[in-house]
Amino acid sequence: MIDRFALNAALERLLGEADTFDEADAAMLIAGVPLTKPGIPFRWSYTGTDRSRGVEGYASGHGNVTDGSERTVRKEGGWGTDALRVGGYTIVHRPGTLIIELMWAKHRRIIDQGHGPSQAAMLHYHRVTKQPRELRIERVVPFTLWWPFPRIELTLGITRYVPWKKPATRTGGGASAPPRSP
Repeated sequence: MIDRFALNAALERLLGEADTFDEADAAMLIAGVPLTKPGIPFRWSYTGTDRSRGVEGYASGHGNVTDGSERTVRKEGGWGTDALRVGGYTIVHRPGTLIIELMWAKHRRIIDQGHGPSQAAMLHYHRVTKQPRELRIERVVPFTLWWPFPRIELTLGITRYVPWKKPATRTGGGASAPPRSP
């Protein structure tokens, strides 16, 4: 049985403000989170304008009136993979990788603006020895395509994971974390 409270505490320490992370917390996550089924997560967000005729009617003293203003429309959708939900996080576990993402809707980044706090991290570990190698943080780079007529704008958020933290060196015997293999 999964101890979600212990996993949440390990996640909070792992993603904290320190420059390194504890190998014991990473090992607890690697051992405690079951592998998820393969799948390709995909999210999309659409922001556009509604160019409908607006509101039409008759106003006494003014005659026929229309409100031809444009409205901004935003739609979101997509699909994901099976993920374990722990506290405010979703975790996807693939062999050698744990993807940790914040799941609260109010904290989600507006993808087409491409800024805001990072929402995800990726923990890499050695598949055989289960030793953590590094923790990477998500960076989203917006890529916008537009067409002048009809006014169409398509913004893609391209996700990259950049190095963020390494495991803390062990004290006592002078041993350190294993070197990263290519």
